[in-house]
Amino acid sequence: MSSSARRSFQCDSLSMPVFVMYSRARVIDDAGNETEALTFGPLSVLPAYWHRGTGSALMRHSIREAKQMGHRAIVICGHPDYYPRFGFRGAKH
Repeated sequence: MSSSARRSFQCDSLSMPVFVMYSRARVIDDAGNETEALTFGPLSVLPAYWHRGTGSALMRHSIREAKQMGHRAIVICGHPDYYPRFGFRGAKH
């Protein structure tokens, strides 16, 4: 990613409880129309931080940043049961 596309969280220690990697992509429909997209995932949270809203906070941050960067689409690689709570659905839908 270019430096203008990089975003980071501030942390008080060297140990990060979460991880996600971002990449740019293009989604091409059947008519050949291209849409710039942000891809990321899977989202990883250390087990000690599960059920504290840590992953949800990172998802909300990622979605907000993607919008601010002008992405019209987000493509996620990850567990299909986790992401629908944030408005995502499978590609076949």
